[in-house]
Amino acid sequence: MSIRVLITLWVVAGSLLAAVVGIRSQQQERITETKLSEGDVLLETLEESSLQTIEVKGGENQVTLTKVNDTWGIAQKDNFPVNHEILQQQMGDLFQAKVAQPVKASEKYHARFGVEEKGEEKGTGSESLQIVLRASDGKALETIFLGDMLRDSSTMMSGGMDLAVGRRVRLASDPHAIYTLSETFSELPKTAKDWLKKDFIKIQTPIDSIRLLKQDSTQWSLNVNSDHALELDNLPEGKTLDPAKRSDLLGAVSSLSFTDVIAAGSLESYLKAQDRDLGSIQQLEVSTQSGFQYTLQLAPKSLEAEQGAQLMSYTVQSTFPTEREKKEGETQDEAKRAQMEFEKTGKANQEQLAKEQKLAGYVYEVEYSSVSALLSSKESLLLEEETPPVSDLDSEQTNGEMPAFLQK
Repeated sequence: MSIRVLITLWVVAGSLLAAVVGIRSQQQERITETKLSEGDVLLETLEESSLQTIEVKGGENQVTLTKVNDTWGIAQKDNFPVNHEILQQQMGDLFQAKVAQPVKASEKYHARFGVEEKGEEKGTGSESLQIVLRASDGKALETIFLGDMLRDSSTMMSGGMDLAVGRRVRLASDPHAIYTLSETFSELPKTAKDWLKKDFIKIQTPIDSIRLLKQDSTQWSLNVNSDHALELDNLPEGKTLDPAKRSDLLGAVSSLSFTDVIAAGSLESYLKAQDRDLGSIQQLEVSTQSGFQYTLQLAPKSLEAEQGAQLMSYTVQSTFPTEREKKEGETQDEAKRAQMEFEKTGKANQEQLAKEQKLAGYVYEVEYSSVSALLSSKESLLLEEETPPVSDLDSEQTNGEMPAFLQK
């Protein structure tokens, strides 16, 4: 082979090598290039209105939020309504988040920053979260991996932890970049319980009557007396209703709350499904002067702890007046104002009824302390009737005779 041919072959080989290196370099450049730059909106290509399902995964927890007829519900809680304020705040922060710093990073760096594909395997102590945003057809619009928080070592919070000042994130659609955000999403709820809308029944005062039953037997009942005060029926001789206990009853009735949603359905159906005796159920019936009638059923969550957490379900009905009772001698202006107020109150009552009936189909967990007054025994509500004090005049009377100091 001549020297000229050999040189030509070396030139061709060198050119091919340079071309291959160039191609690989360009491929590497395309692979490591981030799609977003500093100041870009993280989810700029997505419309929040297109969301139908939101999945939040982290550790052993998974929460699925689904929109049905424009109302967001929690799948793990039988589609109980989501706390709209929390949802609006968290999704608003997510869709408005801007990139503070983009970093080129291949897959081998994902675990280091907590944004790896299987972050849920890191356990409940990990900060890593995975958010999947889905359309109505179930297709994933985007998956966001929330990784480690950035902390300011110069600012320490209570408990000895440095203040979080940002967070690293990764997008499934942009696997070769890790972005730093100024938002921390530290208040993003991680469990279904934390997403619950805590609106509950608001039993209005004044109360007409309260009655406690157990196994269809009335334990005690209170009704409005002629003085417009709640009084205990069938008072034993020498006993009266303890005013402090009356206040406790009214306070408990008007401030009911719950800590968790256990299941859809009634308490009876839930206990039957758990093979539990229905004899533990106590029923409270409450009627208000505004026309609401509530039936509350309560039972211990655990038979081993009767004064522990309670399970509760309720139903609500109404007998609202359809016409205003006109007062004698009222003027035309007074009647007009009274009619407007009557219609306003009626509308508010109907709205409250619809709202409370919608939430009536669930079994709730409530703290015992919040309902203990309502489960009181009749004996615990009673107080010894005070005997009028004996006067000096009465003490000196004997056998109907006039006291000595009055005798002449």
